[in-house]
Amino acid sequence: MKEISVVIPTYNRELQIGAAIRSVLEQKGRGESFVLKEVLIIDDGSTDDTEKRITEFEDPCIRFHKLERNGGAGHARNAGVKMASTEWIAFQDSDDIWEADKLKKQTEYLGIHPETDMVTHPIRATFSDGREIITEAPVNADPIEVLAKRNFVDTPTMLLRRDAFLELNGFDENLKALEDWEFALRFAAVYKIGIVREALLWADMTIEGVSSNMANYYDARCRMIIKNRPLLEERGCFQAAMENLFLHARENGVLEQVGKMMELYLSGR
Repeated sequence: MKEISVVIPTYNRELQIGAAIRSVLEQKGRGESFVLKEVLIIDDGSTDDTEKRITEFEDPCIRFHKLERNGGAGHARNAGVKMASTEWIAFQDSDDIWEADKLKKQTEYLGIHPETDMVTHPIRATFSDGREIITEAPVNADPIEVLAKRNFVDTPTMLLRRDAFLELNGFDENLKALEDWEFALRFAAVYKIGIVREALLWADMTIEGVSSNMANYYDARCRMIIKNRPLLEERGCFQAAMENLFLHARENGVLEQVGKMMELYLSGR
């Protein structure tokens, strides 16, 4: 039976984090299909009552750690993984809700496919305009080719081997967005990703999104393409990644700005 540590970074989410934690603690199959050894809540310098909300939980597996400074979600997740004591790591976001059988289905997948180093799944997302979508998981496709153009491995969907995460130095803390996408690209180049084809997480996208932080989004996309250019060129995906970036920028009316941004990164400045 696999022992799992769940890492939850949080920053000023006192109103949302309780539901996120409960969705982890109330997982079906706990103690039968897997062992939930610890829930590591990494407070990234909150100034609200987040810590008070967490102390209301009496489950002995909860571990709370407050960082001295706000370093971003990638930094908090990296810190949590280093503190973890198990072979397998799962991530949860402090404003997302896991389906009750998420970890059960992911560990069952690992039982059938023991060669897998990470198991992910689609998510169900609700947007401010009322739309609800289920993200699309690739079928029989080279994950690098897919990840060159879009992400299908959101952080709270990951269940992965701790040693593989550490071997790749975790999330890139220099990115202000898309750390999961960039990490998934590097991960897929070395390790095997498996997919449970059910949406096992609900994400509220009514507050955050590309439009709310467009500069960070496009800066991160440019940076990740340049950083991983050798891999993308080796797999014949660099041009596709660039074309998809500019198509996305054109659709959002920022093609000229993103073109100049990428020009700077290509020149090494």
